[in-house]
Amino acid sequence: LVIFGNSGRLVEQKGQIHLLEAAKKLKENGYSFKILIAGKGKLEEYLKEKINEYNLNNEVILLGFIDKIEEFMNTIDVFVFTSYFEGSANAILEAMYFSKPVICFDVSSMPELVENNKNGYLVEYRNIEELTKKMENFLNHPELINKMGKKSKEISEEYDILKIMKKLENSILER
Repeated sequence: LVIFGNSGRLVEQKGQIHLLEAAKKLKENGYSFKILIAGKGKLEEYLKEKINEYNLNNEVILLGFIDKIEEFMNTIDVFVFTSYFEGSANAILEAMYFSKPVICFDVSSMPELVENNKNGYLVEYRNIEELTKKMENFLNHPELINKMGKKSKEISEEYDILKIMKKLENSILER
């Protein structure tokens, strides 16, 4: 059973409704899966209504605010980030640090972190069919989870602040 995860404020910008729409399609296509959504926000009741309407009570769990993100990350297999825009997608970096492949919209700063078909998938903005297909890909080929997860970990290490500071220090000393 593949467990997809999403974390962020439950607000329109974060696009969790699209994750529920994809989940509805996955269920209609006969897949078994779980989706864990961490976060609180003004759309919580709306998302609960949609979970009921789409008959996803056995598949989708709203966890509320999570204190220990590492426990959440260690519970999921694939991180699905449905945000419409981000300055810097810290949630994606966190998921990558925990060796998770990432599915996200091809917008904003996301393509700087997610290399399509290497550590996850970039999906056309708000394209629910494509989002569903990429989630199905992990359900049909679970071996991709570890392969892409390892690549995520490698990429995340390029963003390690201590390594960045050391590179900066070395470049200053070389002058």
